Amino acid sequence: MAYPVGKPAHNRLTEERMERECASRNHTLLELKHPLIKVRCHCGNEYEQKIHSYRAAKNSCKRCDSQRKSKPRPEHSRLMRENNPFKGKQHTPEVCELIRQQRLDRGSWRYTPEERGIPGVLYLIRYLDEAGTHFKLGITKKTLQQRFGPKLISILHLHNATLGECFDLEQDCLRYCKQQGWRYSSPTTTELIHPDGLPYLLDRLTALYL
Repeated sequence: MAYPVGKPAHNRLTEERMERECASRNHTLLELKHPLIKVRCHCGNEYEQKIHSYRAAKNSCKRCDSQRKSKPRPEHSRLMRENNPFKGKQHTPEVCELIRQQRLDRGSWRYTPEERGIPGVLYLIRYLDEAGTHFKLGITKKTLQQRFGPKLISILHLHNATLGECFDLEQDCLRYCKQQGWRYSSPTTTELIHPDGLPYLLDRLTALYL
């Protein structure tokens, strides 16, 4: 083993020192090659890790950690039920409505019959985000200027209907695009469409008015 240059002898991470540290955790040192260490846990799992991460972790074996977390802990569950700081508390009506509107805009809400009947817009646009320009298919209750602001580049198609009809049509189109490999996501946005999928979507949407 090559010892770190510039450190005093008493502060060097020697193999003997690491063997003692591994033994204290019921581990066997297999290899010490700075900056990595390879050990075998008492459970039989062999793994490699950076030395500083191994020394800082209380239990660095993922197999043992997974087994520990999978065991039921009734005392912990009972304490959480009895001392839950959020018990009996709820958001104000204003916050609940804000969360509902945000989920509606993202399409992650299960629409009620009343919500499905309100006016909505299905859009196919080109817009800009941090990753570049994209074609996006989606639905909204707002205007596109409110929804995207200066990120909106151009509008390819708009379909006005109830929010429920727009949602059903959007999901059907997205499923087909995904099957064809035309659907993708950027780091900040989902429901993006590859340019190869535009002819299908435009034909599908314009056919609604024929």
